[in-house]
Amino acid sequence: MIILLLSISCAQGFLNFITPDELKNLTAYEEIATFSPVQFLPNYGKLAFADVNDCEVNGNYDKEDVITIFQNDLDDYCEILELATSAKHAGGGAFVFILSDDDYYYYDKINYEGEELVYAYEGNDKIDIFCLIVYGGIDKALKDYKNSTVWVNYGYKTIPREYSPKIKYFMASDYSIDAIFFSELNDLDYYEDLSLYNLELVFLSDYDTYDYESGYCVNTNNSLAYDISYCLYSNDYATGYQKIMSTVIILNYYYSLPPNYYLYYFLSFLYDVYDTCFYDYGEECISEIVTYYEGVPNTDPYILVLHHTEFYLTIPCYSVNGVFIYTQGYLTEAYILGYYNSYYGCDDDCMYYELTDLNCKHECNSTVCGYDNLLCLQENNCFIFTYGDGYCSQSCLSDPDCETSLDSSSDDYPYLLLKILIPIIGGLLIILIVVFVLYIIYIKKKVKVSKDKEGSADVLNEGIKAITFTKKVPYNGEALCTIDLKSISVGEKVFVIPECKHIFHYDCIKAKQEEKTYQGCPICNQVRETEANRD
Repeated sequence: MIILLLSISCAQGFLNFITPDELKNLTAYEEIATFSPVQFLPNYGKLAFADVNDCEVNGNYDKEDVITIFQNDLDDYCEILELATSAKHAGGGAFVFILSDDDYYYYDKINYEGEELVYAYEGNDKIDIFCLIVYGGIDKALKDYKNSTVWVNYGYKTIPREYSPKIKYFMASDYSIDAIFFSELNDLDYYEDLSLYNLELVFLSDYDTYDYESGYCVNTNNSLAYDISYCLYSNDYATGYQKIMSTVIILNYYYSLPPNYYLYYFLSFLYDVYDTCFYDYGEECISEIVTYYEGVPNTDPYILVLHHTEFYLTIPCYSVNGVFIYTQGYLTEAYILGYYNSYYGCDDDCMYYELTDLNCKHECNSTVCGYDNLLCLQENNCFIFTYGDGYCSQSCLSDPDCETSLDSSSDDYPYLLLKILIPIIGGLLIILIVVFVLYIIYIKKKVKVSKDKEGSADVLNEGIKAITFTKKVPYNGEALCTIDLKSISVGEKVFVIPECKHIFHYDCIKAKQEEKTYQGCPICNQVRETEANRD
């Protein structure tokens, strides 16, 4: 159950195997380390299986290297944050930690490590490489490829685009932390257009228990068979109880406002709270500000039952359209990516919406734009950065390594010859069988076709009936016959193709039928031929 809950709260990343072929369908579970920097656009690299001594990564690496460490290879227990910091100093472009499938200790650590880096303060050793935690039995399958070149692409979960993006914030009930998020929200370019509808506030507790109240906990007086108590640890300025009650008053005030209220009105209220009550979490201080903003102070803790985190999460964070973000400084970019009408870009000449059109645009072929979602790095369904690595993928025969492999593997010639001849012989047999069957059908129906030929022509002629063209005749396109390239005038005899409603002179279509060249709508046939040639 712990693993499931963690995957719901943190599984915001992906790791896809490109080569070798045997790993492409490998199923794994990926989680973004909470202290990892956010990387919304995908990147690529090759796994560099590192040796570790005393929780330090040995060797020097390049930005193309994804430093990979197996938990089972560690002689001693190491903090994941400690390993990620070491990978950063070793020069890698990303860090992947592969958990053992039978060790649950690290699972419990994922959501706690690096909390001080989620809202970083001066003096912290900031992690500036992408950090991914992988589990689900993948360690057993991947260890066999330690001496192979393994290419992957990786990144953050794609933020869905919506016309009115939704932001959800999990409140820490600590003014010094919550103020950072709301300040970032205030700096959002679309801030003045946002309403309360776009923001959901949720209470985040350190732990919960039943029917218990102390200096750390608040009982919700739930009407269920048992009462729920939410608890927070104290800080330098307030007990856990005071922190929770301050959030209770804020949430009750927030959800008493109409959802169409502009967000800046509520943010003005919060700024007064943080400015006046930063060192005073008492109910009286915040209640006075609620009254000043024409609200009614409400200390009913049942609001926590209605608006609390519904899964195992302890670090304050926010989500945009359901995608969680743990690090400050990315709200504007996340909102722009999730806003359907946004005209901002990753570069001056490349808009974010252009990264989803499945076409490589030259202006988007850059690191900051993720090489147009890696589309600009593909050629004939092959990733060009895998060329020259010595491995020939069966799905990427345009790779020069495949030619080298064929030239240097003389012992495989008989096998390759059979591999080529067997499909050819099988194909020829199928063709012969089809030809024979068609010949039998032809012989049996030859007489019948000959007798029915005239009758068939009459049926075709009856299918093409002339109508007099008027402005009320329904048709698609222009009133132009593309057969004789002459415009169609009122009063002329015309024929409208029933399926597509394209219009032609009746005499032109009749002539093509008599010449036995009529094969359906000429316009639609030309479109299909053009698309086939393009492919």
